[in-house]
Amino acid sequence: MLSIEKKFATDLEASKDGVWHRIDEETQIKVAKARNENFKKRAFELFNENKIELFSKTGKFTDLDESKLMSQLIAETILIDWKGVKDQDGKEVKYTPEIGAQVLANPEMGDFLELVQTCAENEEAYRKAVLEKVEEQAKK
Repeated sequence: MLSIEKKFATDLEASKDGVWHRIDEETQIKVAKARNENFKKRAFELFNENKIELFSKTGKFTDLDESKLMSQLIAETILIDWKGVKDQDGKEVKYTPEIGAQVLANPEMGDFLELVQTCAENEEAYRKAVLEKVEEQAKK
């Protein structure tokens, strides 16, 4: 293996299936890499499914339409799961893409959306060498 491969090789499975990122002591989000294969495929599908509706109203995307579609796309292909997320009554909320899209589309949750995007864009988190180290440490 070339040294450049060792440094930059991406774990393709982790890129689309996601890796866990700790938010705080009890909360984690599982995030796939930005622009992974699932994301690209689903983006194409969503655009084709919605292009007539999106373009027929005003002749262009509206901010609301675009935000809603992006939230759905991220919830289906980037934000894969979460742990420790609770509702107002303290009950754990199981992740589904539908719930994820609602949370991500909420303008008041912009910081959470930004966190998901930051995790997804962190190329280092999906590198084979980094994931191997994390796996080794978990065994100890």
